[in-house]
Amino acid sequence: MNLSVEQLSAHKPVTILKIQGELDGSSYQTLIQEAQKLYDAGTRHLLLDLSDMNFISSAGLVGLHSVVTVMRGKEPPNMEGGWSVIHEASHDMSTRTGPESACKLFNPQPRVQKTLSMTGFDQLLEIYTDRETAVASF
Repeated sequence: MNLSVEQLSAHKPVTILKIQGELDGSSYQTLIQEAQKLYDAGTRHLLLDLSDMNFISSAGLVGLHSVVTVMRGKEPPNMEGGWSVIHEASHDMSTRTGPESACKLFNPQPRVQKTLSMTGFDQLLEIYTDRETAVASF
């Protein structure tokens, strides 16, 4: 997985984090660390560009949920928690807690979109296919 960052000066500053490759057990912690670094540097509106991400595993879904948690100003879940991390993500999806506008997704590939839909992550995060609309939605 490769990550690249782009800062935009829209009506609100938006950071675009582009994920290329596979988001899985070997890479999800790198994504969480990058999100934490961006949040610590002042990012409050994050658009995850998934247009070049061709696969997401269950660990990748945990990574996405952790990024949402970080962007809400909370500590990411302890990955040693095992199933409790998955239960926390499920709870968030059922209750839609916290600000929804801190992190959004852009242009997931069909395979990734299917995984997001099957797991309910499309209910947790706003997903856009048009970059200008996604940026303006913050």
